Amino acid sequence: MKNFLFLSMLLLFLCACGHGQEHGAHNHHGPLDTTVDEKLQDNEKSGEATTFPTVGYRKVYERSIPFPVEKVFPLIEPQGRSLLYEKWKPTVLREGKGETLKGHVEFSTDGELDVFLTVTEHNPADKHIQYLIVWGDFEIQRIDIYCSPGQNQNTTRLTWVEYNAGLYKKGVTLVGKFVEEGYLIKVVERYLSNIIEHLTNEK
Repeated sequence: MKNFLFLSMLLLFLCACGHGQEHGAHNHHGPLDTTVDEKLQDNEKSGEATTFPTVGYRKVYERSIPFPVEKVFPLIEPQGRSLLYEKWKPTVLREGKGETLKGHVEFSTDGELDVFLTVTEHNPADKHIQYLIVWGDFEIQRIDIYCSPGQNQNTTRLTWVEYNAGLYKKGVTLVGKFVEEGYLIKVVERYLSNIIEHLTNEK
């Protein structure tokens, strides 16, 4: 059931990103079941249809980390995610393809939330990874993380690019607060500070 929910939301998100601007221009190709049609009309009246999905946030964050790229990059791959969320105890649903992590899918929980994480791009040579993360039924994140040498070979310049989509009224409100009140940046800063602490303790 959880896999079905995740795949359904992922499909909706990808379709919305590709066709969001054309949403109002397309009609259904065939008649809908009366019961389904009534439910859709109820959603229209409640306002849910006008707020699903809403992709309105993009944040870019950069930071210098005093350790070489070869040590930093593995910690922003899935294996290092416990440095972001202590309670992250994933179950791997699918392994990555070939020699990369692309296609890797894992599931964990955060309180009562089901969280699905998919690696949608992974280029170890260029030190780039991209995630698509579904939080419960109200938020989807796409995160691109790039690592490159800093001022010298012993430092890393890390660039974090995040897109957030709030789903329905609940998600729009929560995601808006998360981004606009600075919680997103605080989460990223905590993650990177934990990476620095982890690498410092390894010395």
